[in-house]
Amino acid sequence: MVVAPKSEIENSGKYSQALFASILDIQYALNNVVIKTNPGLAQAVAAGIDALHDSDLLGSVAGDDCIILVSKSEEASVRIIDKIKSIANK
Repeated sequence: MVVAPKSEIENSGKYSQALFASILDIQYALNNVVIKTNPGLAQAVAAGIDALHDSDLLGSVAGDDCIILVSKSEEASVRIIDKIKSIANK
């Protein structure tokens, strides 16, 4: 029996959509993306974003209700936001 890696399980289907639905606002300034979430969910959302293994993303820092993503460039920030919005259906 083949078992999918944990990141694929955590980032699949309804789980991803439910998790990413907790995003309240997403904006960027140059190569920084700031994501506001419902209280207590920022770390879970950041873990989901990290599990995407996006080559544009250099790293993330999450608090209680806010995440800061550092991307490779301003253009990369836009691509990251588009990807997150497509997963969250926003």
